[in-house]
Amino acid sequence: MIRAPMPKHAPKPTFSRSRIPRGPTVLARRLPTCPLASSSTFFCDPMTAVAGRVHTLRSSVADGEQETSSMGHLPCSSRHLNSLWASLKSKLAPEHYELVRDTFDEMQERVEKLSGEKAKAHIRIQELQHDNKIRRENEERLEEANKSIKNEVHNYKESLEVAQTELARAHERNEILKIKNTELDRTLAEAKGDLKLLSSELERLKNQIKQDALEASQEIHSLKAKLQSQKEFLMKLERQHDVLVCQMRSEFADLRRCHEVTVRQYHNEIVDLKGNIRVMVRVRNFIHHDRGDTVSSSTVKVPNQRTVQLDTGGRTVSYEFPQVFGLNSTQEDVFESVKDLTKSALDGFNVCVIAYGQTGSGKTFTMRGGTDDNAGIIPRTVRFLLDEQKRLNQIGWHYEFSVSFLEIYKDQVFDLLNVRRDSLIPRMAGSVQIPNLTEVNLFFDSDMEGLLKVADNARSTASTKCNEVSSRSHVIFKLMINGQNQKTGQHVKAELNLVDLAGSERVKESEASGERFTETTHINKSLSALQNVLRAQLLKQNHVPYRDCKLTSVLQESLGKGSSKTLMIVNVAPTQKHAAETRRSLEFAMQTSAVNTGTAKRN
Repeated sequence: MIRAPMPKHAPKPTFSRSRIPRGPTVLARRLPTCPLASSSTFFCDPMTAVAGRVHTLRSSVADGEQETSSMGHLPCSSRHLNSLWASLKSKLAPEHYELVRDTFDEMQERVEKLSGEKAKAHIRIQELQHDNKIRRENEERLEEANKSIKNEVHNYKESLEVAQTELARAHERNEILKIKNTELDRTLAEAKGDLKLLSSELERLKNQIKQDALEASQEIHSLKAKLQSQKEFLMKLERQHDVLVCQMRSEFADLRRCHEVTVRQYHNEIVDLKGNIRVMVRVRNFIHHDRGDTVSSSTVKVPNQRTVQLDTGGRTVSYEFPQVFGLNSTQEDVFESVKDLTKSALDGFNVCVIAYGQTGSGKTFTMRGGTDDNAGIIPRTVRFLLDEQKRLNQIGWHYEFSVSFLEIYKDQVFDLLNVRRDSLIPRMAGSVQIPNLTEVNLFFDSDMEGLLKVADNARSTASTKCNEVSSRSHVIFKLMINGQNQKTGQHVKAELNLVDLAGSERVKESEASGERFTETTHINKSLSALQNVLRAQLLKQNHVPYRDCKLTSVLQESLGKGSSKTLMIVNVAPTQKHAAETRRSLEFAMQTSAVNTGTAKRN
């Protein structure tokens, strides 16, 4: 609060700044000990002092104005008196001079004294006017301070009401906490009682555990003694078991060898009973080259694993074969049906598997295939025979494998594993021999991958209207097998031929010309020669024209002249535009399935 300046002779008020409370903090601090803080009487002493000071100033100003008014009636100035005295002096009689002189001196002295008092009164008036101005300013400040104090008092009252409300709530919460505290005390007492009971139970359990541990220790000692005795007995039994296992293994090895011999005999008898030339049919799936044909438009149906039906437009013709593979057949499905036949080669029988069909019917996919699950018969056969070799090694058999790849292109024989494209001339001295044909020893499945890549790169292929990648030659994979049983001294020798024929084409449909026309002519000629060889055997003719082309000359050992187990897989396309060629392929398959080339003999 602003303090008003005091006049020099006015009494100073006796109130101090510390008695006036400032702000809610001071109010909050004084609330517990000052119940009068909510009333205006709290500020009575400072206001009384200010009012007294104002009254004093007003009295002083009134006195000064009265003195100034009285001084207005003073006699004239000292100079005027001297002039008056000089005038009187000339007029007064000598006897009155001294009397007047004394009176004049007294008056002059009084005038001078009053002049001095007038000057002092004038100064006093100026001081009082200055004090009055300051008083007015202080009154204005006091009024503003009074308003501020009233606002603060109002705020303090509101704060007091809020604090009182909070205090009431705090009392309520305190009562609730007291009730909860009472409940917690009761719960604590109960918990202490439970703890006492649990402590007693724990002590009892500790004693029981000590007793049990002692008894368990004694029992463990007894069990260790029994265990040692049983270990000694078990070691004795193990020694007897080892002796019995050795005896049983020896007997099992003998039985296994006898079983293998018996299984091979029965297996070969079953294959022989099915016929030396067996025929299977495979319907390839639809490919992008078919351009719009779908399963629903297929002209070939496979109602079961032995029947294939061909829709010729007017009627449906059914054909029966030992095995038929439909649109959704896998490479694994085909090989499972071929596996038993290829296994005959390990027993010393010559085996030949031929893939036949028109161009684009899936022959190369069936024989060569792709990678992983799409691998064809050739890589799967090699993998299977190498696995069989490991298994048969356990009963004394040891095998050696060697591989050749040859191509018959425009009725000439070429070695696909030789970078030089020299034509080879087969010799017909008792059996077919091809001088200078490369033979590569085969030890691991990984070796076969490299040989297949070399042969694929060397094979003659071209694009025709009937097939984007058409094989323009016949390819024969030859696997020579030599086996010997080191325990029995038995020796076997066999040759496995896996043949991927070039596809038959109609020159009119393929629109071949130039080099493609020459290739198509040789392909169709060699396939016709193959049909003639099989037809001659079917009709039991004395002369079988093996030498009409290089294809039948090289394969004559597998086509009836020699001893061989032969299987032909006829591949057909399911599309409508290939229906006529599909029918010719199925009719050729039926004729081939009737050919009997005699019982194969072990080499």
